Amino acid sequence: MTRVDIFLVLLITVSALAVVTARHEARKLFLELQQAQKVGRDLEVEWERLLLKQASWAMYHKVEAIATQRLGMSNPDTSRIRVLSAEPELNSGAANASGPSSAGSGVVQ
Repeated sequence: MTRVDIFLVLLITVSALAVVTARHEARKLFLELQQAQKVGRDLEVEWERLLLKQASWAMYHKVEAIATQRLGMSNPDTSRIRVLSAEPELNSGAANASGPSSAGSGVVQ
């Protein structure tokens, strides 16, 4: 064989090994992609489940039941409820800065 033939055989062998290595890497990356997509789908399912759970916990009757059972809370008597009217002043911060006023004492007692 001539030197050119030996060089071409070596070149073909090296390129064949490069093709095999590239295909192997592509397969590995494809498997990683599939695993990442599966994790993403699992996270989406978990997120939707958590949203449903949050919505169920935010229902009024659920909040009221937890407040009465676990925290011992109850609705106040109607005689203890005070409704305050909104102050028409735009600069109410200056009036409140000098100290507490009678308008701020309308807290439920």
